[in-house]
Amino acid sequence: MTRGYQDYTFDVHEIADRMLERLVASVFDDSLDNAPCVVFAKCFGDTEWHRFFVQAHIGFWDMYDDATIEAEFQECADDGGRLVDYGPLVGGLPRRLRSAAAFVGDFDASVIRLTFDNHISLLLVPDTADIDTNYHISITSPDSGEPCDEPKSRSRRF
Repeated sequence: MTRGYQDYTFDVHEIADRMLERLVASVFDDSLDNAPCVVFAKCFGDTEWHRFFVQAHIGFWDMYDDATIEAEFQECADDGGRLVDYGPLVGGLPRRLRSAAAFVGDFDASVIRLTFDNHISLLLVPDTADIDTNYHISITSPDSGEPCDEPKSRSRRF
């Protein structure tokens, strides 16, 4: 495992403008599908996986090789978790990822946002101001089919 980023704000240039092949989350069995512990992403042609999460209001972004990620998936299962496919939430995969970044959002906590070529964004956002809060996935999509950098959007929790 290589720690790429650990901060309230960062841009993940290594994965920007790449085609995502997989986007899955580790979720505890007693949690809703939109409440991941960590999210994993894999680009076409890479032997590396990206793992991101927020803890204590700080965003984290790590890289794992293919062999190590299988151990992470097994650990998820051993700890009473399951993997949830987030590909359908962003319009299906493969899909080009325009950007991946963390920024300070509500409660002065880090929010991690992945924005795709179809202008859909997947955000990992805090539930409350508590530093030990859980996080959930929010999906934003443009109100119209017009391409734009900062679309008017609607947000939904699934």
